[in-house]
Amino acid sequence: IVNFITAAQGVAQYSAFQMVVGILFGVIYLILGMFDTEIFRRFPANNGNFLFFSIQCALVLGIGWTLGPGGTWLIGMPLAGIAVDRLAPRGRWFVYAGILAAIVLPILHYSTWETAFMNGLIYASAIFFVAIFSQIRLNEQQARIKAEGLAKQLESANRRLTEYASQAEELAATQERNRLARDIHDNLGHYLTIVNVQIEAAKVT
Repeated sequence: IVNFITAAQGVAQYSAFQMVVGILFGVIYLILGMFDTEIFRRFPANNGNFLFFSIQCALVLGIGWTLGPGGTWLIGMPLAGIAVDRLAPRGRWFVYAGILAAIVLPILHYSTWETAFMNGLIYASAIFFVAIFSQIRLNEQQARIKAEGLAKQLESANRRLTEYASQAEELAATQERNRLARDIHDNLGHYLTIVNVQIEAAKVT
């Protein structure tokens, strides 16, 4: 959109071929961004991620190369956040470098080394901040998942503790009934024995 606005203001002129190719790259970029799981699910996770980020960085470069670098940094920044979600810290640096190259090379193609270098510093800072905030969000999400897991474990432990307390209460009641039955049996047996002895003694006399 930024590129088309720039072209409408007369700053840049695109041929029909450039516009068709640029729009095609943008459509492919969006389709891969929305349906990458379905598209790359037949590949192992590492290979799928490699293909996804490689193709997306190439598409960002293609859009910037055909339509100019006006808005490619907006297109490339979400890839930094996705890299934080999917890749190990070491693997993310290759994606960051790919994003930066995809943004800066079109600037170098359309402008000077000095402009490309200064914009490279700015966009590298932007990638850094996107990565930092994405990592903060990821940490918060992982902490929430861990807290929810601990809460479920605590709930399960409380439920088991309640069951154990109920079982202990039933066991104590059973033991008390058995003690009372044993006491009654012993006392009644002793009493009947005495009565029997007295009856026998009475018969003798």
